[in-house]
This record gives sequence, structure tokens and C-alpha cells, in this order.
Amino acid sequence: CNIDWFQYVKVVDKTDPCKDEKAISIWGRDDNDAFDLNAIMVRNMELARWNPGDTDEIGYYVRNLGSKRAYVRGTFNGKWYEQDETGQWVEFEGDTSLVEIEISDKSKGKWEKVANTDYYIYQGELKPREVVELYFKIHLKGKETNNDYQGKRFILKGEFEAIQTTHNAIEDQWGTEFRNVIKP
Repeated sequence: CNIDWFQYVKVVDKTDPCKDEKAISIWGRDDNDAFDLNAIMVRNMELARWNPGDTDEIGYYVRNLGSKRAYVRGTFNGKWYEQDETGQWVEFEGDTSLVEIEISDKSKGKWEKVANTDYYIYQGELKPREVVELYFKIHLKGKETNNDYQGKRFILKGEFEAIQTTHNAIEDQWGTEFRNVIKP
């Protein structure tokens, strides 16, 4: 499996399906509970060179390993990091507005940004065993980015949540604004 893994995606149950035979066997099982999202993966996130003015696309893959349908939403937050004297990446007080993030054409109509929130919600029910993709375009502003950002990294962290599709759970737990944004 030749996938570059990004280490900064927060999930409740994360399993690398390419790590070893045990992980691959877990990936293929049907006995998980209804809302495991242990298949949130990101490819090609860590770029060797990202220059001012560059635009790149990233993709998140969400798979429902549970036995019930679920609604899925995600929220994303980016920060700048720099390498310290020990080689560790530590937070850098950079301007996050230098990075523009927008939903890619590949995901328009499938995912929707919920007004007045930081959430994107999948436009439908995620069926058991189904995989959906969420793509973003990430642009580093050219003229506004100065030499203070040489050698720095911008890391986009994502957090996904799922909720059952029955018994008004979406309204009770997430609010009516989430129910209203899902297209039938």
C-alpha cells in the first residue's frame, strides 16, 4: 500500500489499513459498532515544497464500518509549525489567514459548509461499508507571505463526527441548522 499518511487527523478509532495484517483484518470486519469512523485517511498532505502562490488539493476519505446509516460532519483547523533545535515541530505564531481553504469542485454538491459554523456536512446518509471523499483546495497567498514562513509547515487538522440517522438524533445533538442543510 503506497499511501502517504498524514498524522494530524483526529478520530475516535484510527486504524492504519496498510500497517500490518492485523490492521488489514480489522479494516475489513463488519462487527464494529454503528459509528466507528476508523477509516478517515488523508493522502498527499505533507508536501516537500509549498511556495507562496501555490494551490494544492487534499482529500479525506471517510468509511462507515458500522452496521447502521450515519450522518457525517467534519471540522478543520490549520496552524503554522516550525522545527525547534531538537528537530521537533512546535507551534509557530504565524498568520493563518495566509492560507485559503475552500471545498474542491470534486466535493461540491456532496459536502456543504454549514452557515455560521466551522463544519462541513456530507449531503446524505453514509450507508454501512460506504466510503465518501471530501476534497479541499488549499492556497498559500503569494504577495502576503514573507520570508518569516521559510521552512515552516501549515498543518490542517480535521475532526469528523458521525450520528445515527434515526430518532431525530441530528437535531437533538447537532441542532436544526445541520438537519436543514442536508438535501434529500
